[in-house]
Amino acid sequence: MKPFHTKGSDRVKGKANRSKITKTLGSDFMELLTEVAPLIGPRIDCIWTENLLYITADLAGARPHDINLGINSGSLIISGVIHPPANIPAKKIIRQERFFGPFQKKIKLPVHCLPDRLKAELEYGILTITIPLFSKTSAQEESHDDHSV
Repeated sequence: MKPFHTKGSDRVKGKANRSKITKTLGSDFMELLTEVAPLIGPRIDCIWTENLLYITADLAGARPHDINLGINSGSLIISGVIHPPANIPAKKIIRQERFFGPFQKKIKLPVHCLPDRLKAELEYGILTITIPLFSKTSAQEESHDDHSV
């Protein structure tokens, strides 16, 4: 695949190639590859504060109804589609750094978070997710019951 001076139809080929690679090598490989080459999907930042986990995703071009969030086996799954800004018939693409197409990001959540209190907001093409964290002390207090020895 040529990174520069590609034809517009190469975008479609790129999406098909990503799907073939994922099917052949598996989603775990694609997840590892995303850490090395983040332009396989949208860029993601994860930031811990004392009581919140902030996750931001660069989703410029995604529509709210095209974004899905889910929790599976202690991980946050963000998936959806990022659309190109316009249907511009390109003779040559001189430079393409932005990601377009379907994506899925899997983020392992810390044990001390409360995913059922997750809040998400899409504003100006940035998805911001906040998940409350609890301290180990409050976790021990919450797990305390009358049957403890």
